[in-house]
Amino acid sequence: MAGRRVTAEEIVAEVLKDAPFFATSGGGVTLGGGEPLAQADCACAVLRQSRLQGIHTAIETCGHVPWSAFETILPFTDLFLYDVKNLDAGVHRAQTGGDVALVLSNLERLAVSGATVIVRVPVVPGFNDAREDIRAIADHVARLRIRELHLLPHHRLGNSKYRLLGRPVAFRTHEGVPGTHLAALKRVARGAGLIVKVGG
Repeated sequence: MAGRRVTAEEIVAEVLKDAPFFATSGGGVTLGGGEPLAQADCACAVLRQSRLQGIHTAIETCGHVPWSAFETILPFTDLFLYDVKNLDAGVHRAQTGGDVALVLSNLERLAVSGATVIVRVPVVPGFNDAREDIRAIADHVARLRIRELHLLPHHRLGNSKYRLLGRPVAFRTHEGVPGTHLAALKRVARGAGLIVKVGG
């Protein structure tokens, strides 16, 4: 176990130390993880208190949680940074252990709610870096009338977490996605009429 237990109030007190920077940069607080919606009540309290202080709020999520978690935070979240990894149910389950139908259902409900959403695709060699993979995701996002998609190049910063969890490192042989290939994938995604960025 790493870390320590803290209250939502303690988190917000830490956030408020940077309020002067947010005021000049236009930044704010982003809850990331892991999956912050695994602790939806705490996330909601942090987002609500931050919003009351006039701070822009965002959350990073993989979307693999009950819709009730989104309902809890929706009124207090300015921006959702939403991961979509692969639309193929079998590939998605094999590599993440999760149900892509749940991820896509929550994404659609967020889009219908009028929330501001940026879809992010962690581009992982051998998993979802084929043009067909990115084209399918981009087309799906465009159908939901979400306007922006970020391609996040694979990196190896999570390898230490695998070791801490006693799990084999996934995708250990891959050094990353070549810049020329990322540029090609960006063009593919832009073909769906989206604003596309590499990184994000």
